[in-house]
Amino acid sequence: MTASPRTLSRRQTLHSLSRVAIGASIGLMAIACNQIIPPLDLKAPSISVAGVGFESVSRDQLRLRVTLATRNPNPVELPLSDLKFDVSLFGQRIAQGQGAEQRISLPPGSDQQVPIILSLSAGDLRAVASRALLGSEAQWELKGSARWGASPIPLPFEQRGSLNLKTLRDLVIR
Repeated sequence: MTASPRTLSRRQTLHSLSRVAIGASIGLMAIACNQIIPPLDLKAPSISVAGVGFESVSRDQLRLRVTLATRNPNPVELPLSDLKFDVSLFGQRIAQGQGAEQRISLPPGSDQQVPIILSLSAGDLRAVASRALLGSEAQWELKGSARWGASPIPLPFEQRGSLNLKTLRDLVIR
């Protein structure tokens, strides 16, 4: 039994439509995966402090608005959300930070200013102040996490370094 030309045309149309639907589904899944799973070969963005201002001051807490100058060295956008971190000095946490905005997008291969809010507890600052006044160098640590786009999985980060306290004292005392 042979199919009529009209039946063949319907089959071809349905076959073509199903291929288009499958192709569109695969494309949408790829886009969704890019929002949930970061590429494996990402390089960390470079970050430096571009500015610091007071957000609020109270007897117990100092809140600063820090502007970070970032550069994304990757050929893809870095969609970040829920940025949170702690800053430690002499092994003791002295500040907590978070993105000033819930979502941050770092365009590929470009520079961007990113605002963060840094909260410093007066008690934590007092605990490390005497050590900072006496020492010449302090070890610092930054630990935190951010989410890649819509991913529910936090991506941890950690960085350590040393801080020349004499230079810092000279800046504060001026």
